[in-house]
Amino acid sequence: MNTSTNKILELIRDVQHSPTLGETYSQLIDILQQKENLEPIVWDSLHKLLKFIKIRETIAQKNNLPERFMRNLAHDSEWTVRKKVARNPNLSIELMEALANDPDANVRGEIAAHPSVSEQTMELLYKDKASFVRRNLARNKATEERFIRILATDEWDTVRQAVCNNKNLPNDLIPVLAKDDAFMVRASIARHPDLPQNLMENLANDIDYLVRAGLAANPNLPEHVMEVLATSKNISVMETLLRNPRLPIELMEKFADDKRDLYRWALSKNPSLTESLKQKL
Repeated sequence: MNTSTNKILELIRDVQHSPTLGETYSQLIDILQQKENLEPIVWDSLHKLLKFIKIRETIAQKNNLPERFMRNLAHDSEWTVRKKVARNPNLSIELMEALANDPDANVRGEIAAHPSVSEQTMELLYKDKASFVRRNLARNKATEERFIRILATDEWDTVRQAVCNNKNLPNDLIPVLAKDDAFMVRASIARHPDLPQNLMENLANDIDYLVRAGLAANPNLPEHVMEVLATSKNISVMETLLRNPRLPIELMEKFADDKRDLYRWALSKNPSLTESLKQKL
């Protein structure tokens, strides 16, 4: 048994026999939070302190949380505890489905974001009444394509925006999202590395500056689209463009001489800036 484990056991005993929750309790919480895994002997002793909500919240996400603890915590009376256990990397499919039906949307939202979310659980969550639960599922890299396609047509723009940021987004949905009525959706898809050139050209003239600023951050912008964006009078668009590593040397040289301090400062943050231009700035 190592020194850390001995210290935890000592603190558990002290808290158990203490009439008030003071510094010892805080020390125990701190050391439990720092430990990724707990020894079996610690788990055996912790059951005596499960009446304390903070203890239950702290152990709920532990990698080696015993099954008997996990089942109890998944049905805890406090939603904050259930929310914590919903993040546990070793959550079983059975408990995942149970928590996907939790009355509290905060708990369901954690399940929607779980990196190992099961197909059966996705079936429950893609039509959840809470938009942020659907949003979490939409951005989850584990979400299957058929659910991404459904969520790409969600009534809430925050859900459609989340779909844009999912690496598993089917390419045939990109043109659809690029024409979305919500500017925040267009702004997000404008950053997509697989955005076709004809759509880049369209979005470079979008009515909303946030869409153009999103496009200015695209890692695969062709030079002729950058030249269009470089004529913008919007500070956000220009600042983003000048930071883009693909910015042509001709534009770098042009804006290195610009009288506007903000433009030269933004250019100075470009990782592709040559040494000679760095000296100039």
